[in-house]
Amino acid sequence: MRGRKRAALIFFALTLVAAACGNSKSSGGGGNAAGDERTGVTDTEIRVGGVAAITNGLGGTYGDAFDGLEAYFDQVNAQGGVFNRQLKLVAKRDDNGQASRNKDQVRALVEQDKVFAVLPVSTITFAGAKYLADNKIPTFGWNINPEWNSGPNLFGEKGSNLCFDCPNAWSSFLAKQKGFTNFGVLTYTAVQSQDCAKGWRASVDQIGGPNAGVKLAFEDTSLSFGFTPGDIAADLDQMKNNNVQFLATCIDGAGSAKLGQAFNDNDMTVVQNLPNGYDNKLISDNAAALEGDYVTVSFFPFEADQKPPALQQFIDAMAKRNKAPTRTRCRAGSMACSSCRA
Repeated sequence: MRGRKRAALIFFALTLVAAACGNSKSSGGGGNAAGDERTGVTDTEIRVGGVAAITNGLGGTYGDAFDGLEAYFDQVNAQGGVFNRQLKLVAKRDDNGQASRNKDQVRALVEQDKVFAVLPVSTITFAGAKYLADNKIPTFGWNINPEWNSGPNLFGEKGSNLCFDCPNAWSSFLAKQKGFTNFGVLTYTAVQSQDCAKGWRASVDQIGGPNAGVKLAFEDTSLSFGFTPGDIAADLDQMKNNNVQFLATCIDGAGSAKLGQAFNDNDMTVVQNLPNGYDNKLISDNAAALEGDYVTVSFFPFEADQKPPALQQFIDAMAKRNKAPTRTRCRAGSMACSSCRA
């Protein structure tokens, strides 16, 4: 595990080095066209900028990714930087969680802020991916969008490929381990959520299925964001009638909390898989509604008694900034991501 983390951190630094080397005579300030590899690189620094859904309708703390990035830069710069160049975050742009604004903010990073690379990207949508790919701008960030496949210069924190509709082994494994036989799927109407539903369905068909004693007993992919208890009355009735025991969703944490409360109010015992549940505030604020549900993490948990050295390094770096560790800070190609992925 430590080897993988070290390799991720080294890979990030070497990627910048390979692209930036030989550009020491650039002014780094202006006049260079988008995609010109000299833009943003001088004899003394490498300038980057990022975009996050700092303000968004989901209540997510996506802007925290900037904290993780700056902590990582502090570490690298204290060790001499990258080939004697200091890494400098010169722009923090907010796309408000909107696709059209994401395009505009990504373009502004390159054409107005004159950055060499774009990081972090911690956004709900990534409509600006094609622009970055076409202009060969090195880009690092949180991979939750298929647009990360757009070009070889886009580096997602868990790889550039993303398959929403591939079978998900975790859900079927958990269902079998806990003896759940009736599986349910409930998702939003958003494209990512719809594709995610295909993945949950495939996990039952290909990994679970009747031979393993797991069947798809309920499915609704028409849930609207911001739904009310009245909106899911029919779904609750269907889940009751079909004795759904385990529910896989592709929704935000607040939505999961609403579902959990609805189950409690209707005396239903339905265990949820929480795709966005690794959030201390969410859990503490909705403890009764989410009790007994399951959370998955793609990195070493902050709460582990015996922490890997790199994870402890990340926690210490956040403490110096008077910041509590959050999952968002583990997303954006930063020290946090390199340090705490499992």
